[in-house]
Amino acid sequence: MKSRIVYFIIIFVLLSLYIFPGLFVNSRNIMKDGKVDYIEMTWEKKKGSVTNINIKYGESPGRLDRDGVLTRRSGRKLTFRSIQEAVNHIKKNGWSDVRSFIQCFSGKSVYHFFFKKII
Repeated sequence: MKSRIVYFIIIFVLLSLYIFPGLFVNSRNIMKDGKVDYIEMTWEKKKGSVTNINIKYGESPGRLDRDGVLTRRSGRKLTFRSIQEAVNHIKKNGWSDVRSFIQCFSGKSVYHFFFKKII
């Protein structure tokens, strides 16, 4: 009987990690922050390599006053092989695309992606 209760608790904890969305920026779940409705993800690409995925977030597209990097719950920095992988991670966690554009200058490209909270 005790083993069933232990299994039930373990299954509940594991399912809760997948059922409740969470997007972590600097180890902080920004989905639980009521003042965060928009995200801007910028990605800098130099000569074919992926560097510097940064996140800015806030109440509106004009007021993105906080920033950081995508992390796991544990605080470890997330790494992605492509920009599409990073976009899919954000969309999977309760955000939808608003707009995107690219800035090119001095041999490097900076990709900007804006997302809105849907959950």
